[in-house]
Amino acid sequence: MEHLWMRRGLNDEYTEYDDFAVAAEALRAVGLVTLDRWRVHGFESGNLKDENYVSLFWGDEDAALERAMTEYEKHRFVAAFVAEVDRVGDQIS
Repeated sequence: MEHLWMRRGLNDEYTEYDDFAVAAEALRAVGLVTLDRWRVHGFESGNLKDENYVSLFWGDEDAALERAMTEYEKHRFVAAFVAEVDRVGDQIS
């Protein structure tokens, strides 16, 4: 079974998420508002200061990489992230 894993920069821990919407909500909660450029296993954001990039991939139960997200999955994640930014607006926890 595949698990969705995300890590925000080099100083963060890998965290498992149930779906794209929950992962997008977690990013918005820490102030991320842009997804600038996709990389093989995640994306860059101008909001990350000295944090490398956000890892986002499918892995096993121990966060070992199994595969990158497909183009379709990337589009689904972006849609979830944009919806979360629109829902929250300028409010940052």
